Amino acid sequence: MTRTTVPAATAAPGSSTVTRARLPNGLRVVVETVPGAPRAAVSVHYGVGYRAEPPGRAGFAHLFEHLMTQGSESLPGRAYIDRLLAAGGNGNASTHQDYTDFHQVVPHEWLERALFCEADRMRAPVLTEHALAGQLAAVAWEIKGRIHDRPHGGLPWPLLPGVLFSAFPNAHDGYGDLRELAGTTVAECAAFFERHYGPGNAVLTVLAPQHPDEVLDMAGHHFAGIAARPVPDRPSLAEPAAHEDRIRTVTGPGSGATAVAVGHRLPDPAAELPGYLAHLALAGLASRRPVHVPGAPPVPLRARCGFFAPLDALDPDALVCTATVPGDVPPRTVADAVRASLREAAADPRPDDVAAVGAGWRRTHDDLLARCRARGRTELLFGDPSLVDEVPRLLARLGPDDVTAAASGLDGSPCAVLAVVPGGGRPAAAPLPDGLLGSGPPAPDPAPAPLDPAPAPAWPALGTRHAPSVRGLRETTLGNGLRVTAVRAGHAPLVEARLRFPDSGARAADEAVLESAAALLRARCAGGPWSVRSDGIRLTMTGSAPADRTEHLLAQLRAVLVPPLVPPLASPLASPPAAPRRPLRARTENDLAWHVLAGRTRGEAAAACAVPDGATLVVVGDAGPDDVAAAASRLLGPWQAGPRRRTAPDTAPRAGLRILPPDAHTPVAFLGLCAPDPTPHAAPGTPTDATRGEAARFLAVGVLGGQPGSRFASLSGAAGAPLAGGFALAGRDVLFGAGRVLVSAGMPPGTVRDGVAAVCGQLRLLAADPPTAAEVRRVAEFGAGQLSGVFDSQAALADHLVRAGAQGQSARTLLDLPRALRETGVEEVAEAARRLFGEARFTGVLRAGAEEAEQARQAAAAVCGEVTA
Repeated sequence: MTRTTVPAATAAPGSSTVTRARLPNGLRVVVETVPGAPRAAVSVHYGVGYRAEPPGRAGFAHLFEHLMTQGSESLPGRAYIDRLLAAGGNGNASTHQDYTDFHQVVPHEWLERALFCEADRMRAPVLTEHALAGQLAAVAWEIKGRIHDRPHGGLPWPLLPGVLFSAFPNAHDGYGDLRELAGTTVAECAAFFERHYGPGNAVLTVLAPQHPDEVLDMAGHHFAGIAARPVPDRPSLAEPAAHEDRIRTVTGPGSGATAVAVGHRLPDPAAELPGYLAHLALAGLASRRPVHVPGAPPVPLRARCGFFAPLDALDPDALVCTATVPGDVPPRTVADAVRASLREAAADPRPDDVAAVGAGWRRTHDDLLARCRARGRTELLFGDPSLVDEVPRLLARLGPDDVTAAASGLDGSPCAVLAVVPGGGRPAAAPLPDGLLGSGPPAPDPAPAPLDPAPAPAWPALGTRHAPSVRGLRETTLGNGLRVTAVRAGHAPLVEARLRFPDSGARAADEAVLESAAALLRARCAGGPWSVRSDGIRLTMTGSAPADRTEHLLAQLRAVLVPPLVPPLASPLASPPAAPRRPLRARTENDLAWHVLAGRTRGEAAAACAVPDGATLVVVGDAGPDDVAAAASRLLGPWQAGPRRRTAPDTAPRAGLRILPPDAHTPVAFLGLCAPDPTPHAAPGTPTDATRGEAARFLAVGVLGGQPGSRFASLSGAAGAPLAGGFALAGRDVLFGAGRVLVSAGMPPGTVRDGVAAVCGQLRLLAADPPTAAEVRRVAEFGAGQLSGVFDSQAALADHLVRAGAQGQSARTLLDLPRALRETGVEEVAEAARRLFGEARFTGVLRAGAEEAEQARQAAAAVCGEVTA
């Protein structure tokens, strides 16, 4: 085995290395050490994509990708994926122009099992008539969902390549013609595997906390025995030059807007990387500004290099710009506006703006799986996994003239324009054969298999487990009531910041109130690193910056929030003109079930939305927690917005079930139930012993519903089950300062009575049939694996901690929770389940037809009491 080791440039100094090796059978191996990571990412990239397909076999590479996920000799069917999901991991696959990849994220102690799975897939996949027929149907449903049933389906991919390019490999639809693929034989599949899926045509990439020598030993043990095979030549991708713009228009149903994609040829990244990156910078700059289309309001522009991602394909590839404009606008008009926007973006490219593009690249590849896949594809396509680290530095070397030259080159070159306009037709990229879809979508996955016994004699044992950790943590509450959590964690030299305001007095019945505050915040954030979103109940601000700009990031937040957000109540904002009440638009049925709009003027409610008292600020990244806390105190301590108005209800909502008419837009009936959480919620500073109680409640919710194999899942798994074709979930959260437990269920028409009876019956059954040791163990493994996923990136950890802080939980409790889940006893879980669900009186909403609702009312009475109109 030959090997080289180089530093991973985006990591903190001394914290990460990248090792490259090649096995005797030709398999290339890339290993990055990620110290302290609780999860590992594994990918295998094969050098075959849809551009390797010959005429008459369009879509074969994608179909074969599906087939390769259907088990292998030692792990038939779902023997591996069920166990992976039960452990809180996940896996998937994708087909691109020049490669197909299979990837998974696993608890780090599962690393050798992931390698065993990928080696078995590379050695002996299951290729049968039954599996082939099933995957033809699965591909048909994928095309239906992504192309036929979407108003702008097929834009920009897979339709735009056929406008931009002429040569078959580059221009054809990667989904293909299913009428041709329907005649595929198992023998053809075996020949395709033999030709393209040998170890010499593949790259194995591993990101894990284990030492590179340990990972390479595992890789050698599992992959070295796979026989070498000849490596196929890359297909010719020669593309004739275009001499004029090409425009294609298709119609799409269900939309009153025109969506346009504009494509330009990019420089070859293998031969002209600086020129390629100048276009990457141009795309980033253009995406920060709207497109001004004559006769229409400004609309967002999305520009990117590549149909899927930058550095994702060999030459030729495309710069793709997309915009959606209300009404029926001529495609040429939109294309001209996009070109003008690119020119404007390149007219005065400030160094800070180009640096922001590099920071965005780092932010994307801070994610464990994203970085794993990027290293694998850049090794496969360009022979250099360190490109992932080099891009930000190369972008920083670009000057204004480089970006201007990129825009000028595009302005004078032919482009491709694809427009999906309102109409009755479908932008179908591949016709669907009659009968291939069958009577409905593929059946839902069955409940996962038990973790034991092992699926094969060679099934590896689990590695040594360790708890997730961070390099520093500081929690404090400022004098104005703002809770500040600072965590030193992650891979990239960045920080992620989140500010969540306390739940507002606005209810879903008047989202315009909350949107007023959000609009004011957005206006103040314009051009800065902060963005604002509203979910109809609360406001959250999101910011990101290089680590050495952390204090500047907080200073910009201060500029947004100080002076107070809302002008005096005598302003027009406080007394908006009377307008008809908008229809109720809640995120879930549970929010309908809680309580209704508090009577405030728009200005009063907006003022209550953005106050420090009860708000939570989280900063995660490569910055000292004490320094962050000190900066937050200095910069945000003066933030005052008057006393916080009471937003929680004086009393809990009265138990009962409210019947609502069915939604005209969906035939599915919904049941939403909620009840007060009887458990006091911990506040920051609570001793970590409180983690055990939180773990018991987490496990009780998981046993009931919310994961594969839960009691609710058993209601919907098999044909004939009470919720067949539907779902039921359980959860907990805090809303308007009060804790609540939640149940949500969806039921197809004709199943409402049995579905409601089954859901309510499970709630009451918890007291008589408490959780078993096997149930608790299954939930603990799944939950610990899922919670470990919040450490996959700084952004994921920041999102997780700000949600927890808004619910009164300390960061330390959440960080310790994966370990506590495995240590909590069955009796503690049983008691938590009884208190949360077994004794509660629920407030509920049932949205269903009158006849079915009447049939379900007695079933719901067991947990809700009386039914109200």
